[in-house]
Amino acid sequence: MASSKKSALLGLRWLLLAPIPILWCVIAHYGWLQFLENKTIDWRFQKRGPIDAPVNIIYVNVDSDSLETIGGWPWSREYFAVVADNLIKRGGVKAIGMDVVFSDDGVSESVDRKKLIEGNRSFEKVLFSNENIFIAASYAATDFIDSKGNHRARHFPDLQADPNLDVAKVELPELPSFLFEEGKQPKYPGGGALIDTVKSETRQVRVYAPTSNFVYYAMAVELARTYYGVDRDDIKIADDHMDLVKPDGSLAVSIPLYRRQIVDINWFSKWLDAKRNPFVGFSVVYNYCDLANSSDPVARKSADEFFAQFKDSIVLIGPTDPLLHDRSTTPVDDLEVPRVSVHGNLLKTILTGKFIRRIPEWASYLIIIAMAFVVTTLAVSTAGRSMIVKTLSKAIAVVVAAAYVGLSFELFKVGQILIPVVAPIGAVISTSVVGLLWQVI
Repeated sequence: MASSKKSALLGLRWLLLAPIPILWCVIAHYGWLQFLENKTIDWRFQKRGPIDAPVNIIYVNVDSDSLETIGGWPWSREYFAVVADNLIKRGGVKAIGMDVVFSDDGVSESVDRKKLIEGNRSFEKVLFSNENIFIAASYAATDFIDSKGNHRARHFPDLQADPNLDVAKVELPELPSFLFEEGKQPKYPGGGALIDTVKSETRQVRVYAPTSNFVYYAMAVELARTYYGVDRDDIKIADDHMDLVKPDGSLAVSIPLYRRQIVDINWFSKWLDAKRNPFVGFSVVYNYCDLANSSDPVARKSADEFFAQFKDSIVLIGPTDPLLHDRSTTPVDDLEVPRVSVHGNLLKTILTGKFIRRIPEWASYLIIIAMAFVVTTLAVSTAGRSMIVKTLSKAIAVVVAAAYVGLSFELFKVGQILIPVVAPIGAVISTSVVGLLWQVI
């Protein structure tokens, strides 16, 4: 009789405890723990430390010195035309990505229209003669006024949130526009490469956006396909991966997708790690462009030596001066850094194949329930045993929980694998505490 009563109480205890880890699964499902989980991911990045990427990516920074040398922002497109043209012809770069949304919409009346149009024509010529130059498009400006004066809104098409999305109704991103003649609408020289991140953070990027007549890809994807010599038509998209297929039919890279569109950025190093993130000021490059055309052979030789460092590299041009307000925190940096680093690290992620991989959601839920069951069993189910056995069992429970946290760090370090930490540990602690209170009562 006593034994059956004891078993009934034990069954009742687990019946009352079972909803707790299930509740943690629900909380995790709705993303209410994401802020805390992100903190643990930051710690995993920091514990892992910097890693190398055998890819030559060079940043050309629109920095404070460049703004002081060239003048106030925005600049004439002539400067970008000269720098891009010389980087390709003299430097031999494989591709250039410009983290700048070039738009003449709403340009100030005080601007010299003649110089504006001249600069636009120069830039247009360089863009149309080089398919390996990509300029930015963005969904960041959600509210806008169209050409007819109507208020409209643009949102990044989220295929996970809306599986039945009507692509025909998707607004286009803010695209590059160039004014060429007074009284005429701005002209779009080609498409644009997306520079948006998920929720304005620097952790994830939706790598493509389907619209009614065009699929826009993230800047890093455009640069990667150019690096591999892949045509846009040979980008194949499935629900859980994106394949870049070379002209000969071989697979250049398969990019795993999270929630149909998202890729987690693998941060390789801090921004100020000059060894892993070589950079040079925009005005410095522009000045060497002048030297390259000098009649002085010494000056031309100096320019040749300067541009030699860019051979077969990928160049990212973006604003880095704090006054341009294009900075953000990252999982590895202590202070805010230029957001152009997002494209560089995502590009390294793709080209090295060091993708951050998340386990399926159902596996996360199994971990939460299993951890709660195992640790709570060790911490609570010790009735009738000696005090030494009870203490030892509770100590093992703590060790199991700590070992799980240690495993999460090791899996990330060795294989870029993310397993949940906050929900399993939260389930372990709350379930064990309630179980111990039950035992005491």
